[in-house]
Amino acid sequence: MNNILIIGGGGHSSAVIDALKLNPEVNIVGYVEKNGDLERPPILGVPFLGIDTDLKSIIKSKNIDSISVAVGDNYTRSVLVNYIYQSVSNIKFITVIHPDAVIASGARIGHGTVVMAGCVLNPNCNIGEFCIVNTNSSIDHDSVVGNFSSLAPNSVAGGCTSIGDCTAVGIGATISNNIKIGSNSVIGASSLVLSDVGDNMVVYGSPAKFIRTRELQEVYL
Repeated sequence: MNNILIIGGGGHSSAVIDALKLNPEVNIVGYVEKNGDLERPPILGVPFLGIDTDLKSIIKSKNIDSISVAVGDNYTRSVLVNYIYQSVSNIKFITVIHPDAVIASGARIGHGTVVMAGCVLNPNCNIGEFCIVNTNSSIDHDSVVGNFSSLAPNSVAGGCTSIGDCTAVGIGATISNNIKIGSNSVIGASSLVLSDVGDNMVVYGSPAKFIRTRELQEVYL
């Protein structure tokens, strides 16, 4: 049995917990929040164990084998992962794949990534580390998604697309075939992307148009 600790107590963590509960080989011991109140309610029956400054002692006392960083914001998730790497040695990050996801032959999924129900990952696509591939999203053949990026529910990436690190694709957005999206960019909900997008850009619309530049830590959710 794999003892799992969840990092994060927001809405995304409940979705991750729900997916993990379908895996009979894991035991979700509890969840930890980054900061805030020292008492929190359970999430889907999973108890609150403390804040991130207590992480080392919680991992030791609860015999934690693996961690899932269940935080929706890409930049915040990357900061937490780096903090954990610096604070705790020899800890593993679990890859969460909902049993109702469709993973084709040759598809690669990096560790720490979450793939939700109804997702389709087609042949030879390459999903980086600590990504979120959310409900009913689709990534077609030979596409690449960088580390810490996310595809929101019902988003679509066509064949041979490339998405950089820490980029967010909004709900229902569609990226056409052979399109390159840079790092730290945001594709607005329901957008249709027909041309390449650079780094640090916000684009939306149908077809998607450049709106403005953005900072790495800028909130988008």
